[in-house]
Amino acid sequence: MLRADNFGRDKWPTAGADAPLVLSYQFETAARADFPWENVAAPEAFRAADQAGVRAALDQFEAVLNIEFVETRRESDADLSFYRSPD
Repeated sequence: MLRADNFGRDKWPTAGADAPLVLSYQFETAARADFPWENVAAPEAFRAADQAGVRAALDQFEAVLNIEFVETRRESDADLSFYRSPD
């Protein structure tokens, strides 16, 4: 599952923009207080192989879009939160 918001923007930067759009992401290990889904099992930790797959996919997006993904482990919400559910 993926949870994201609108990042406080009305649109993505244009392809010719100098600076890429920077989005933070993290792999959640438990539901946060603002977890948006009520009809799924509690999130589980991502396995190392699963995390590697997500990182590889994000690298592919970076290669063709004016975007940079930065992994974080901060307490506040990241722009993108990846959850793994046993459902």
